[in-house]
Amino acid sequence: MEQLVKIFIPVGALALIIGALVAPEKTFMAFIAFLFILYGIWGVVDPESAFMFGKRWYFRRAEPTEFALLLTQISGIMVIIAGIVLLIVMLLKL
Repeated sequence: MEQLVKIFIPVGALALIIGALVAPEKTFMAFIAFLFILYGIWGVVDPESAFMFGKRWYFRRAEPTEFALLLTQISGIMVIIAGIVLLIVMLLKL
């Protein structure tokens, strides 16, 4: 996960700078699509951490089931696809 953060923060910053220079009105949507893709990758790479994010405080020693982890990975793939579709639609609308 730490390697992903080290890679995606500079890439996201670069995408925002390029978006602001090329088409400022599309920068926000590009950032949202980037966050979708980043969250989807997190859900696929580390499903336990993504599943427990924001929920860990009301469990003591909770372990997500294999089915919950599988659903987290599937939803991560769907969020990645949604982010890519959002980027494509945004770029095609000139």
